[in-house]
Amino acid sequence: MLIAGLLSLLLAVGLGGAAAAQFASSHSPTSVTKAYFRALAKGDAQAALALALVPPSASTSPYLTDAVLAEQLRIAPITDVRIGSVEGSGSARSVSVTYQLRFADQARSVSDTVRLVQHGSTWRLSSVASLVELDASADGSDRIMFAGRPLDAAPTPVFPGALPVTTDSRAVVVSGDPVVSLSASQDVIEVRAELTAAAKRQVSSALETALTTCLAASSTDPSCPNVTGGRPVPGSLHGTLTAKVADSSPVITLGSGGVVAISVQAKLNATWKIWDFNNIEQARSGTTTLAVRAQAAVADLNTVYLQASDG
Repeated sequence: MLIAGLLSLLLAVGLGGAAAAQFASSHSPTSVTKAYFRALAKGDAQAALALALVPPSASTSPYLTDAVLAEQLRIAPITDVRIGSVEGSGSARSVSVTYQLRFADQARSVSDTVRLVQHGSTWRLSSVASLVELDASADGSDRIMFAGRPLDAAPTPVFPGALPVTTDSRAVVVSGDPVVSLSASQDVIEVRAELTAAAKRQVSSALETALTTCLAASSTDPSCPNVTGGRPVPGSLHGTLTAKVADSSPVITLGSGGVVAISVQAKLNATWKIWDFNNIEQARSGTTTLAVRAQAAVADLNTVYLQASDG
């Protein structure tokens, strides 16, 4: 009986030690960091917030919600989370993390650092969000929405991952795939908008149609661009394009108010007239390059308005 009692005591001590080791492992800085990114990847904002040393309030952090986190994950899911080294001593630790953000056109690798503070027998994140301020001064940024709302320049906490920015038009995208991380020094994130590749092709095709129409032999459109040099007679330029507008490196930019500006050096075989010093019309012909400027609207990319050149 004595031997049996000793064996039971040793077994109890061993099981207690194993349980204590298991508890310590499940509440270590590494395991808490894993739990945090697992919650983010699942879209569970409340689980992520629960790992904060001091959870932020809803009134000061309106974007730390399941809905906004779902929008971030829709833009770029968080995958391939890998926990790296643990640094620090005493009641403070820093855990390095890498993960992938799967944007629609590419995967982006992010390196981050999670800072934790000992909280009783476990660990908590000193911050579960990054305070970001958006710079929306660039042309076209008035088309950008932040988590479904108009852009707000005031600094606001946001979970790590893709910045929850979208646009109010399918023809417009946010450029650069802006990212939020816990460790990056990013007091201000610049957000820009641009036309999608498909929208640029659409407006290039519309410009080509407009040019073909105004260069037709029967056209006398005064808004049709003129050749440069000399004194060209308005409406006298006629000819055909030798290359598609889309293949001529057009510069297409999105401005405020949804205005799209297009400029291109178009090559064409043409005939035109100029006034000589006696104000007598002189015929010219040949291959020439035409500096073309035009405008369109995001709401109607199939309608292009040519801007007359200065000659």
